[in-house]
Amino acid sequence: MFASRLVYWKRLDRALELACHLRPKVPDLLLVIVGDGTDRPRLEAEAVRLGVSDSVRFAGAVAHTQMPVFYQTADVFGSLYDLSNAGNPLF
Repeated sequence: MFASRLVYWKRLDRALELACHLRPKVPDLLLVIVGDGTDRPRLEAEAVRLGVSDSVRFAGAVAHTQMPVFYQTADVFGSLYDLSNAGNPLF
């Protein structure tokens, strides 16, 4: 799971590439991306291009009060920012 604004420097494209590499070893992989932003159309197209769109869910913007459900159901939380890997969702 990743929680972020969907903007380029948050590098969620890396999460999609990771899903592409992991899916052969983890067939029931589900990558959940929580958040919205200007990069969403590009990321959705990238998921299709990589052949992982059926393993990726874009949850969109979610209220802070709903975030505990996402954190509790995720097996792994990731952060792949260019500038820092210690953003607010991690804290």
